[in-house]
Amino acid sequence: MSRTSDSLASGLPYALGAHVVWGSMPLYLLLVQGVPPLEFVAWRLVFTLPLCLVFVAAPAVLAAVMLVPGVGLGSGRTMAGRAEGGG
Repeated sequence: MSRTSDSLASGLPYALGAHVVWGSMPLYLLLVQGVPPLEFVAWRLVFTLPLCLVFVAAPAVLAAVMLVPGVGLGSGRTMAGRAEGGG
């Protein structure tokens, strides 16, 4: 496969996912039509703000873990083991 066809193949699931999400939006709006707009926005803030904070913090935490030599995913060692000298 050429590079162009690889990028097209990798983008296909994203395109299909976008079509599913946007295509189901009218059904979702029918379900929430009885909710007052202010309450709707308030609940979206309550649920999405913590989720966004996790997405922002996760790369920094993963980078910190991955930068410690000998500690990481699949190494079999933990930070506690290194602190105790069992490294």
